[in-house]
Amino acid sequence: MNRIFASLAIVGLVTLAVPALADDVVSSAGKAQQSKVMQECMTKQAESHAQMSKEDLRQICQQQMQAQKDSNDKTSGAPPK
Repeated sequence: MNRIFASLAIVGLVTLAVPALADDVVSSAGKAQQSKVMQECMTKQAESHAQMSKEDLRQICQQQMQAQKDSNDKTSGAPPK
């Protein structure tokens, strides 16, 4: 009888842990993608605006990424954070 309870407890813990691990994988993949998009944006902006500082380029790209995210949230119906 104790083996059954122990087995059920382990299955329950594994069931709870798997979604949490999946969220971490998705989150890190999203951050990597976001970093890549930011780098590409800064490269394009630097080509267009050679006189601007890296900080100014970064701010422009952050604003563009935020505008894109807001646009995606509106079309998907997700509530703003």
